[in-house]
Amino acid sequence: MNVKICSLLIAVLAFGCLSTAVLGAQAQDVYVDNTVTNVGGGTYRWTVFLVGPRHQLDRIKYVDYCLQDRPSYPTPRRRVSNRKTRFALSEFGYKEFFIRVNIFFNDDTFKTIDYELKLIDITLPRSQDEYASRIFLRPLVRG
Repeated sequence: MNVKICSLLIAVLAFGCLSTAVLGAQAQDVYVDNTVTNVGGGTYRWTVFLVGPRHQLDRIKYVDYCLQDRPSYPTPRRRVSNRKTRFALSEFGYKEFFIRVNIFFNDDTFKTIDYELKLIDITLPRSQDEYASRIFLRPLVRG
């Protein structure tokens, strides 16, 4: 009798762990990220986009971006519905600011994220010296 109870308890616990792992994988969230390139003269080309599992991105109808730095942009509200680009929006700018991202899903629900656009140039260095200067390392001297 005790063996049957232990077996049943192990099965329940194993199923519980398995179902939690599966539900956790399905509940992964969509978040916002950006890329940036320094184009010179204190100006950057930035692109903000959504990141998440394919099945979650496929649930999105469109994304409204509200650029909080309104004086610099003549059209501060932008709607993007191109799923292939991960709902990307590209623009030029010279300073960091917040972007309100409203994500509208196919089931008529929505999610709002206030995203801080960071203008950090993350292009890869072209040489070993440039790499060393970017991370403030001096060349290793062996003797």
